[in-house]
Amino acid sequence: MHRQFLNIDEVMRNTRKYWYIDGIAEIIGGLFVSLLAITYLLISAIEHVLTRSLAYALGQPLLILIGSFLINSIVTFLKQRLTYPRTGYLSYKKPEGTRRLSRKWKVLIMGAITGVVVGTLSSLIPERFLPVICAFFIALFSVYLGYYLGVPRFHIIACATLLLGGSISYWVPPSMIAFSALLGGIGCIWVLSGLYALLIYMRQTTPIQDRKI
Repeated sequence: MHRQFLNIDEVMRNTRKYWYIDGIAEIIGGLFVSLLAITYLLISAIEHVLTRSLAYALGQPLLILIGSFLINSIVTFLKQRLTYPRTGYLSYKKPEGTRRLSRKWKVLIMGAITGVVVGTLSSLIPERFLPVICAFFIALFSVYLGYYLGVPRFHIIACATLLLGGSISYWVPPSMIAFSALLGGIGCIWVLSGLYALLIYMRQTTPIQDRKI
């Protein structure tokens, strides 16, 4: 009699992968990133220096914080109506209180470190190359997501992001328009990737109640 061992890591990875099977998370996340790009562009048009600085320092982080909660709620809402009726609900035991909070702090710290690195590099290199440098770090994060989640299309997103950053650095003069174009472009890449995944998912699945037994 052969013993079969359950690979817990593989089970958890498949569970994380299932969250991205329909592309909904990418669509909503991409739309939010595009919204951020628009707000950056609008804030840059504010003539009063103090008001503009406060909007960048306080308004944007607050928008990102609120958006992170809204995105999860919207994605869950859509999955309950599109995904779970087709392929069911899959989840593993989520970390409780302190562990979940510590993970969020880790994400915030990683974001802060990235900001510091980019800010330091911005003082050492020509401003024109900032979009491609930012795109490089974002592409690295996409590659990590592709490996961690087991979703290969994130590697394609990484390549598209890097190509976008390089194109903006080459064609667009250094300005807030260039930064907004980078964010907006990344948002569009995520939306297109999500729409493609959703189209494939909808074609390959049917609601459970419509299946013939």
